[in-house]
Amino acid sequence: MNQSAFVAKPEHQHTSSPQNEPHKAVSLDSQRALDEVTRSISAIAAASYHWNIATDEISWHGDTTQVFNHIEAEKYANGRAYASLLDPDNFTSRFETVMGTRFRDNGQGVPFSIEYSIKPFGRDQDHLIWVEDTGRWFAGPDGRPSEVYGLVRHIDDRHRQNQHLQFLSNCDPLTGMLNRGRLTEVLGETIELAKVENFASGFLIVSVSNLAIVNEAYGFDLADDVITKIARRLRRVVRAGDIIGRISGSKFGVIMARATKSELLVAAERFLTVARQKVIETEMGPVWAMLSIGGVALPNMEEDANLAMAHAEEALSEAAKRPTDSVVIYEPSVDRVSKRKLNSQCAVEIVHSLKENQFTLSYQPVINAATGQIQFHEALLRMRSDSGEIVTAGHLVTTAEKLGLIRLIDQVVIYKVLQTLRQFPQAKIALNISAVTANDPRWFGKLTDLLEENIDITNRLTVEITETVALSDIDQIVKFIEKLHTLGCKVALDDFGAGFTSFKNLQILNVDKVKIDGSFCQNLSNNKNNQFFVHTLINLCKKFNLKVVAEWVESNEDAELLASWGVDYLQGRLYGMAESTPWGEPINEDEEVCVVPSEILFQDTDEQTQPDDNVEPHIDIDDHQQMLNSPYPSDNPQSDIPAIISNEHNENTTKDQELTPASTPFAASTPDIEPDIIIPDLPIEEDEISVHLEKEDQTDHDHVAKEVSTQNLEPSPDEQSPLNDELKKLRQAIDQFNDLSAG
Repeated sequence: MNQSAFVAKPEHQHTSSPQNEPHKAVSLDSQRALDEVTRSISAIAAASYHWNIATDEISWHGDTTQVFNHIEAEKYANGRAYASLLDPDNFTSRFETVMGTRFRDNGQGVPFSIEYSIKPFGRDQDHLIWVEDTGRWFAGPDGRPSEVYGLVRHIDDRHRQNQHLQFLSNCDPLTGMLNRGRLTEVLGETIELAKVENFASGFLIVSVSNLAIVNEAYGFDLADDVITKIARRLRRVVRAGDIIGRISGSKFGVIMARATKSELLVAAERFLTVARQKVIETEMGPVWAMLSIGGVALPNMEEDANLAMAHAEEALSEAAKRPTDSVVIYEPSVDRVSKRKLNSQCAVEIVHSLKENQFTLSYQPVINAATGQIQFHEALLRMRSDSGEIVTAGHLVTTAEKLGLIRLIDQVVIYKVLQTLRQFPQAKIALNISAVTANDPRWFGKLTDLLEENIDITNRLTVEITETVALSDIDQIVKFIEKLHTLGCKVALDDFGAGFTSFKNLQILNVDKVKIDGSFCQNLSNNKNNQFFVHTLINLCKKFNLKVVAEWVESNEDAELLASWGVDYLQGRLYGMAESTPWGEPINEDEEVCVVPSEILFQDTDEQTQPDDNVEPHIDIDDHQQMLNSPYPSDNPQSDIPAIISNEHNENTTKDQELTPASTPFAASTPDIEPDIIIPDLPIEEDEISVHLEKEDQTDHDHVAKEVSTQNLEPSPDEQSPLNDELKKLRQAIDQFNDLSAG
């Protein structure tokens, strides 16, 4: 290796100790050790130096060309020349770090570590070299810094990586805007400042509302192009000082400091205009972007950043329900708060009822129109209160469907129905499947497996599927119906007439029965329009040789009219209320099997929360009656809920009518059903979130502050060694550098 590259100034021109003692002769062994240290320094692309502050001379050891590249040695031979290479935008320099220190040298030197950039081709050029400067300064007799020993290392790659990580931690890689985390921080700061200085502000969420349609039409790879171009348009029209960021896929957040509600609306209209002023040209063709905007005026005294975002999301959700290009500013709503409190109470009650096995079933008779005899029963969901009284559970079903808890109820109900069929050999039961469960193919497999285990009783079970559910994924439902038939079950199409009734649907769905929606059969003799419609539906079903069931039959006049048109079965208040055990006494008197879904038996410790004192652990009868009177359940005074699961079914009971209490608990009558049934866990698929990171433009980094780190380190004890002071200090600098690198 060319030794001329190692030394910028002769070694004899500087002193080697803080006390400026005369230079001592270096033995041959010491010189060899010094050469080894110098080569080690060069091996890590670093150069060591000694800076004599009094003379301003800098002596270098190591291959300085690896650090300073094409810079001539004269340009870093002394402190003043070296300072002329530094980028004026640096936050600090070696001189400021050493001379401006508040620390004192206790005889072992004061360590430092900084990062800064050098402009090798002049300060008017853009090219930068980033270096790490790690060392230790020693004081002279006056206590002020006298000389510095250290290492300078080229760190362009590391700095570039750190800057990129810093960019990703603050900015969205696709658009270069602030990401959600950083935007939330800025929003919180804006809210706090607005509270202190008492000025109005606002926050808007702008969403590309038709992005899903664009993806479907052109492909998902087009979405990034559309989002990027919309981001550019929005950035052009935000006010100076407003902050815009990307919240999620197609949503952008805009923080508007010192803006009234009317100014929020003006800004929102500006965003709508810039989006619709012209189409977005893409590789796949032109795209017309449509926006929905939700916002919140700030600050409300209870607002924080997360709550402000939540309120803006609520307003956006409302805007999305309206015609395209809509703007909604959040307004507090007592009704909304009341409904959410009700949802919370219902969710607690559902889980409580599942854990305590309080859900039970009652069975309403379905009459043969020709003979007047009971043909089968429909299972309806009930709940046993803590006092033992049986009440309807309709107020819980809507909430359970919204929150996804209906699957747990469905699991309980299917087990109870099978237990009842086994207890009462004469029983024939119709079981309704919820819309949520019916569209879950994983539950199909679970149900069919359970039916296969009870194949000897499936010929007495009818599975009801609502028309709207059947048409939501008709191919999947057709396969499901075929499987049920192979297992011996019958299948009924429920609420027929409430959906998209057609010959084609009846032809594709190979069902056994059709249940006409009760709203058309109620008070039928006094409604000419419904008479025409129901008569037409009955004729339609007869063309396909399907059995027809009429629901909500209340009077003899309605029953006679329906029977004359060819209805096969009648169901409603006219023929009896739902009962817990309409078949008499069960075969045995064993205690009812407790069926608790395993999903609610165990809870991760990370998910455990303290119960809310404002939420009751259960709902008593008064609360239940209040919920029945609330607008949340069905307003129909005769509405009721089939066991699995729709508030559209009706057994024609009034809310003030007494319900038949349970007389005998269910119990398994044969060993075919295990004494303790625990429903196994359903497989849960978590959404896989993939983040596509693209290389951002260099301009995206301009606003990211240059990173400068300083660290004060404890000096190591002074070692007694025959080596000269210079060798000791070089080794100290290397140890210091290695410690920092390891850290």
